[in-house]
Amino acid sequence: MRIKKAITLLLSVLFIVGIMAVPASAAEPGGEVAVPYGPMCDACGDRTITSYTSWSAYIRDTDSNGNLIKVNCMHDHESGYDYRLVSSRIKSVACESCPFVYRKTEKRYSYECHGYN
Repeated sequence: MRIKKAITLLLSVLFIVGIMAVPASAAEPGGEVAVPYGPMCDACGDRTITSYTSWSAYIRDTDSNGNLIKVNCMHDHESGYDYRLVSSRIKSVACESCPFVYRKTEKRYSYECHGYN
């Protein structure tokens, strides 16, 4: 019984030491943790940082003339329509070295059911 407990304790200690050693082995000589590179800057070729704003609330989407976008009901109703809803956020990609910043609006869609039987 004591031998089993001793072996279990030894294995537990080795497991904990192994877990604690992983982050130290992932560090570069300068002390920084290695991270995969993101997109490179189109202007100078250096690394970039990508950030996002929060998603906006969903609102009813409109076409270029300002008309609400409606589609046939997608929720198994015999009649009616669905409004297309849109939510957006801004994606910014900034270079770490030069003043290059790229911004793009990203959109996601949902639908508001107005179907009936």
